[in-house]
Amino acid sequence: IGGVDSYLDPPVLEALDGLGLLRTPDRSVGLMPGELACFIALEDDRRVVAGGRQPLGVIDAFAREEGSAHRTTDGPRTADPLVRVLASVEKERASDLLVVNLNGDPVRASEWAHAQVRRLAMGVQDRAPSWLPPLYFGEIGAATGPASVALLTHGWARRYALPSMATVGMIEDGCARSAFSMFPPRR
Repeated sequence: IGGVDSYLDPPVLEALDGLGLLRTPDRSVGLMPGELACFIALEDDRRVVAGGRQPLGVIDAFAREEGSAHRTTDGPRTADPLVRVLASVEKERASDLLVVNLNGDPVRASEWAHAQVRRLAMGVQDRAPSWLPPLYFGEIGAATGPASVALLTHGWARRYALPSMATVGMIEDGCARSAFSMFPPRR
């Protein structure tokens, strides 16, 4: 599974700037454009172990939901779809690390803040540190999911990521929201 995306082509940059979505010297909020290609191999962990290989990480659960509001609609965006997909993959277990694709876009940041408040009201105590892939690569669009997996597996292999459950929350520019939970390999 992979993703390739670029926000660095001149027509894309011009369109993003024209919409007021880029962070510029004159605009303190907005996304930083990026470019990335990332591919991961998903295998049944029983086949990996039977083949004498050690898995790099285990995806425990995945959830996706279509939202009800898009950036271009006049109605307010709701954090409900994001809250539901996060709750679905965490299954009442606390994550030790959150990976979220906050990219400098104030609309995305506002949705994440609303989701965090809703989660607190539901009793979820998010004290986990957050990793933000766009800080390292810029906005990478379709490559964000695979890049998040790669960041986690690399962090576990080099032992700078906490060795327990991580939750990845994906906020698209459209109305879909998704999340998955991952564990490091059992050593």
